[in-house]
Amino acid sequence: MSFCHQCGYSLESDNETICPGCGIDLRPSNDQNSTNEAGNISSSESINDINNTPSSGTATFDNQSLNYTIVENTIIFDDKGDASVKVLDLFQRLSHKSNLLYQLLADNYQKNENKAQELQDSSIALVKPCQDILDEVEKIEAECKTRIIDIKIGELQISKHDLELKHLILMGNQYFYLGKYDYALECYDRILHIDVRYFEAILNKAFTLNKVGRYSEAIDWYDKALKIHPNHVNALNNKGEVLYTLERYGDAIEYFDRALQVNPNYVNALNNKGTGLYKHERYSDAIEYFDRTLKIYPNHANALNNKGWVYYTLGRYDEAIEWYDEALKIEPDDAISLNNQGKARYSLGRYNEAIEWYDKALEVDPKNVNALNNKGAAFDKLGRYIEAIEWYDKALDVDPKNANALNNKGRALHSLGKYSEAIEWYDKALKIDPKNVNALNNKGAAYDELGKYIEAIEWYDKALEIKSTYTISLNNKGAAFYSLGRYSEAIEWYDKALKLEPNDPDSLNNKGRALQSLGKYIEAIDWYDKALKIDPRHVNALNNKGWVYYTLGRHSKAIEYFDEALKLKPQNANVLNNKGVALDELGKYNEAIEWYDKALAIDPKHVNALNNKGSALDELGKYNEAIEWYDKALKIYPEHVNATFNKGASLFNLGKYNEAIEWYDKALKLDPKNVQAKNNKHLAEEKLGKSKGVSNILSKLTND
Repeated sequence: MSFCHQCGYSLESDNETICPGCGIDLRPSNDQNSTNEAGNISSSESINDINNTPSSGTATFDNQSLNYTIVENTIIFDDKGDASVKVLDLFQRLSHKSNLLYQLLADNYQKNENKAQELQDSSIALVKPCQDILDEVEKIEAECKTRIIDIKIGELQISKHDLELKHLILMGNQYFYLGKYDYALECYDRILHIDVRYFEAILNKAFTLNKVGRYSEAIDWYDKALKIHPNHVNALNNKGEVLYTLERYGDAIEYFDRALQVNPNYVNALNNKGTGLYKHERYSDAIEYFDRTLKIYPNHANALNNKGWVYYTLGRYDEAIEWYDEALKIEPDDAISLNNQGKARYSLGRYNEAIEWYDKALEVDPKNVNALNNKGAAFDKLGRYIEAIEWYDKALDVDPKNANALNNKGRALHSLGKYSEAIEWYDKALKIDPKNVNALNNKGAAYDELGKYIEAIEWYDKALEIKSTYTISLNNKGAAFYSLGRYSEAIEWYDKALKLEPNDPDSLNNKGRALQSLGKYIEAIDWYDKALKIDPRHVNALNNKGWVYYTLGRHSKAIEYFDEALKLKPQNANVLNNKGVALDELGKYNEAIEWYDKALAIDPKHVNALNNKGSALDELGKYNEAIEWYDKALKIYPEHVNATFNKGASLFNLGKYNEAIEWYDKALKLDPKNVQAKNNKHLAEEKLGKSKGVSNILSKLTND
């Protein structure tokens, strides 16, 4: 079985003269009466100034002599000698028509880079010989005062007109390969000015317009090509690719289907239809088309990579890695597959491995924006935020308008506590992509951190307007209501998130926290247990469950859960602080101070740990030292109620009743309903001569 050299249609017989797929004449040029792609006859009978007087001479081709004879406006080159062999080779290659831009790129669907380079070099290599032949013919015309219409060598013949047009095609292709697309378009336009139906020029122009992002114009020219050859599979498939780029996935699939009706085994269209189905979230159907592609051509690296991407999207990361491996066996230096290997490992939480794969992608393509951005994201996950920002900046150097990198840089600044700066970068991302749900959600989270909970909710709502099923924003909106003390409303939003993702441990944990704040401790434990059943390593759920047991007065049990959390995350300052508080309640004040110090070694500005260390020192009778630690807490957070009250209590224990009253007043100004502050102020006002001491020091747990 043979195939059409232009459209790939399976031919029933090697003797067919017209392709059923695209309608072109399959005969060699010398059997077509010099018919060009547009079907125009260039025979000598159509010319008036025929010269019937034979003449002969010697031309020069590639610095070698080439004898010729002119008979009736046809120049006939001698078919013997080194120069003759080269001219014969040129004419044979031109007659096969395999050097066309659209054909070369269609043949390259297999992503065989060596073959692509070979075809490209072969096509470029024809430009100069064509020009040399045309220059010699024009020189002979001037010398002999004869108009040359046809050029012949051996059994091969081509009209001068056709050779000029083919030379323009080749020049346009050469400019295309060099990235000089405007010059390429100029060459194709020169052809079309001569012959508006010259099919090769129409297709090449459409392809080039697509390459430079002029998609609407590209579609127009593909339509012109299809008007000439309605069943041309390359034109049908390529129009589908443009529609895909415009995110018109349904229309794109329609054209891939039309190409497949002409040639059911056209792997480019099979693979492309798979990508269109993927965009419609029809993942099983997409895999079916990638498999059909691979059945015909098992080494189709693009289809292998695409199949991996479907599995990645389905969360089946190990299977995705297997398919990326298969793609890389075919193309070890494919930056896309290398980057995808990194993404799969990132999603598995193997961030250092992910970085190794991103580095491999960047060795191949140092300006691969996705790999640069993704490497930053991996450093982000490792808590190395400064390094993450460096890589996001490198991505933005390549593409300053990359919304993902802009958003991610904001997220890294967010993690560094630079919330206002983070908002600036989220805004930059949203200026590029106003519907970027990640940036909208993250901007809300930054306002949340700034204590602007109402504004945070507004941004979560904007994200949910675009994607109502975005569980992160549903969960975050619940957290904002929690921070406002509106716990029942918080639970409503956690429930909405859980309806979509019943096994999301974060939402389960957050619902438990809201129930705990409502005093529903047993229910809270149930929800923490649900979170831990799904993710036994969920540090926040372990910490919060410990907090419930602390609240219930079961301090030893609380310590067990704090210890479990610390096994997983030894540097968690909040859990370290909470273990100190539980030890404090057990009367183990010196041990408690050790754990507060551990928390402060990680976070020197942890106000609760600073306050709690002061309360432990107070219990040990070290009132002046206690006051020093309360002052450190108040320097960071002057409105810290507990530290304000506790400083008053230590002053009371030192017998400094007037100063104590001042601090109780400050505490009551911050919290008018603080019963302990009212009672202790009353005791100070009585100015008893004997002080029994004030032991009701306030401390506060930290939950996540």
